[in-house]
Amino acid sequence: MNLKLISLLLAFCAFQLYAMAHTVKVISATTQSWSGGVAGRSGTNEQFEIEFSGFKSEPIPDTMWMGDETIPLIITNKSNFSEGNTICIRSKKSVTFKILGQTYRDEYAERFPPGLDPKKKNKVSHPPKPYKGVALISYKIDGKEYWFEVPKYTKTLPAINYP
Repeated sequence: MNLKLISLLLAFCAFQLYAMAHTVKVISATTQSWSGGVAGRSGTNEQFEIEFSGFKSEPIPDTMWMGDETIPLIITNKSNFSEGNTICIRSKKSVTFKILGQTYRDEYAERFPPGLDPKKKNKVSHPPKPYKGVALISYKIDGKEYWFEVPKYTKTLPAINYP
């Protein structure tokens, strides 16, 4: 009798875990380098499209790390990035976030920095956990924080050279 009860209980728990299963997957991850300007400005534009499905509560992306660079994610429901760097697209079964990540380098400012205050130091923000991919995205569900690693770019676009 106890064996049947234990088996039934285990089957019920397995069903509950299966019913609560959720997925996070990369739809696309593109990168495009750019350079331009007389002063030697350059950078990269990265765009990630991440789909969340099977969640009881909607996940909310919070922060993205690319290397040691921290990018706060500002969510908008607009169809362009005019009010933030993350677009939210909802459907019946999933929610997809298009995330725009940008890095920027100004060679001129690095060579000829304005007057520096020796008391101020550059802040370096390290990711909360080690990762090997191209980006680490933190998201929250019901106040609990989770992380998703974007393992690689799905497409590299040709570089843009501005005058």
